[in-house]
Amino acid sequence: MVQIIETIDVDVPAEVAYNQWTQFESFPHFLDEVESITQIDDTHNRWKVRIGGVERDFKAEITEQHPDERVAWRSTGGDTDHAGVVTFHRLSDASTRVAVQLEWQPEGCSASSPSSRSSRSSSSSSSSPSRSCRCRCSPTARSRCRSSPRSRSASRCS
Repeated sequence: MVQIIETIDVDVPAEVAYNQWTQFESFPHFLDEVESITQIDDTHNRWKVRIGGVERDFKAEITEQHPDERVAWRSTGGDTDHAGVVTFHRLSDASTRVAVQLEWQPEGCSASSPSSRSSRSSSSSSSSPSRSCRCRCSPTARSRCRSSPRSRSASRCS
């Protein structure tokens, strides 16, 4: 599996950041890759995303939820095998660090050891990503993985 860790500091209280992240159906308004999310029930939703020009559909289950602190999920069916967690860290009364950790198995890649992990932290939009693609893809796929801005943001290797 490939792992991505992203952090960003936002100028809102933790409860405001948490509330935004739990309004899944609003994600298409601020995440370019998300086309739609439909809530099925309190712990299940269906996602339609487009990453690297490829449309994917999957269902996700919320496995853990602590108000103003964390939301964890895993895919339960569809094109994408993944799991993740988003946590909210109070920096002050008016600012929060949001951290997202995502793990998934890219289609067409056989991930190598734990050294195949990718990590990026940013506190502003001008930060450049630190990226690693060490899956067993063809040289062409690895080249696309490293050079495509959309691929870097999604860490897609195939």
